[in-house]
Amino acid sequence: MSMRATNKHNPWITPEGYFESFPERMMERIRQEESKSQRATKAPKVMPLWKRWAVAASAVGVVAAVSVGLLNTQDAMLAENEPENFYDDEIVEYAMLNNVDIEYYLTQY
Repeated sequence: MSMRATNKHNPWITPEGYFESFPERMMERIRQEESKSQRATKAPKVMPLWKRWAVAASAVGVVAAVSVGLLNTQDAMLAENEPENFYDDEIVEYAMLNNVDIEYYLTQY
């Protein structure tokens, strides 16, 4: 096939009036796409002020409750280990060690 034969035969045929009505069809399609995007876009929801205050107050309450609980637990643990909670007999027995007992404990451990 020669170059001239290809130029005479055009396999692509456009429908009649295609280019004349193209701008109107394109503008209509653009309007449809814009209306779809406007419907899909929703305004962001804003939390009312009273709900914000309620959330903040709840957070502060939780932090305060946890802090008080931890402090009470720590105080209870410290109170268990204070010397006044030891029995007097244990203190006396500890104080009554003589030098032989001390030497024995030091050499054994």
